[in-house]
Order: sequence, then structure tokens, then C-alpha cells
Amino acid sequence: MGKVFDRCVRLRVAFNNVFRIFMSIDRRASISAAFLQKHVHHFNVLQRKIVFGFRKRLLNSGNSIVKAIVHSPYFIYGSALNSQWRRLLF
Repeated sequence: MGKVFDRCVRLRVAFNNVFRIFMSIDRRASISAAFLQKHVHHFNVLQRKIVFGFRKRLLNSGNSIVKAIVHSPYFIYGSALNSQWRRLLF
């Protein structure tokens, strides 16, 4: 999980940097305050929304192969991906 976490941190930093550039926000200014002032969701909120929507579509899929995978004990109890999604959401 270390590599995945490191990539998410780097992605969040890049997201914040792009936001600063587009909104002309000084490097010393608070990025959290800028998100609030501009009424924009920060990275963690967007990540949770995307994961929630994708997970919901997978769990409600009518495709028999997808159903077999996401309802298998391996995916539910042993999958690192599912574990990370649960940590993000719950």
C-alpha cells in the first residue's frame, strides 16, 4: 500500500498546484481557504465521490463476470483495492 499511498499524495499535490496556477493563488496562501472561497471540492472529496460512484456501479452491474468478481470472497476480504476503497469511504 505504500506505493499507492505515495502516488495518491503526489496526485493530490499536483491537483493543488494546478488549482493554484489556474486561480492565480500565491504559494504562501492557504489552499484549503482557497478551495472554500472558490466553492470547489478539494482532492479528498473528489476522490471519495469518484470511488463511491465507481464502486456502486460495479456492485450494481448486470454483467455476470463483474458480479462474480465483486461478490467473490477474495475480492470482499482479500483484495487490496477493495480494502483501500473501504478505508476511503467508511
